[in-house]
Amino acid sequence: MRKSDDRSVCLVLSSLVALCAMLIAVGPAGAINVTECDVAPDFAARTLTGRQVTLSHLRGQHVFVAFWSSWCSRCREEMEYLKTLKARYPDVVFLAITSESEDVDGEELARIEQAVQEWDLPFIVILDKGLKIWDSYQVNALPTNVIIGGDGRVIFAEPNFYWASADNIERAMAGRDSSACN
Repeated sequence: MRKSDDRSVCLVLSSLVALCAMLIAVGPAGAINVTECDVAPDFAARTLTGRQVTLSHLRGQHVFVAFWSSWCSRCREEMEYLKTLKARYPDVVFLAITSESEDVDGEELARIEQAVQEWDLPFIVILDKGLKIWDSYQVNALPTNVIIGGDGRVIFAEPNFYWASADNIERAMAGRDSSACN
């Protein structure tokens, strides 16, 4: 190998080490701005079928919000898990808010509809025009989950299915109680 190749390899490796260190330092807390006991930011948006959904209109019900994207392999893996969770908790409203809906052109809409069909998603799929919901929750990791109690308070909020883990989600779903916030 030439010296310039060695320097390039060292530069790439150094950059990767620095990036990993930043990700570890930031951790999941830097990937979403809502935490347990917060009142969940309200939003109103349209579904794939054009129906308006407003979070505050769902008060009294538990709501599971999954931020996802059709190109995200972790999202697909998580959606498989969430389908089993939805079957076990039919009283919970599951909202899947897609990141691909900033402008929702025909190509993006087709990609979302294809993923919903291929993945057999039984959720209410929300189109977040302008990514306003993503911005209000400050989501910057995929997939990200927020469980909201009937009183509108956050019971659980974690980015990235691997940080959130099925065990943590299961505990939050089993408890589904924000009484600890009072």
